[in-house]
Amino acid sequence: MRSEPKQVKPYRPLTEVIKEEQVVNTLTEVDGALIGFRFPVAASSVNVTGWHFHFLSSDKAGGGHVLALTTGEARALVQEISDLRIRFPAQAPSSSASAEAVKAVEQPR
Repeated sequence: MRSEPKQVKPYRPLTEVIKEEQVVNTLTEVDGALIGFRFPVAASSVNVTGWHFHFLSSDKAGGGHVLALTTGEARALVQEISDLRIRFPAQAPSSSASAEAVKAVEQPR
């Protein structure tokens, strides 16, 4: 899993933060919740298309963006949601990430 430190204004691009400060942890024999979203091509302006997963351990001591996963016994709940609402800030950031930059942060180093 990957995590990054909390950021403060002025916020740096996520690609830069990940390159310099990301922390990668491997958890083994841990119970927790895996939360995933699958973004269709129609949502490509919002997020990278395909699956995006985060994990939170049951004791809430560990978690982050999932880079790879192997699981034993598990229970899956799936819900289809076709309505996505996003509230954007009144003042947009001074720069936005390109689609290539967003894809870059989704890939493990």
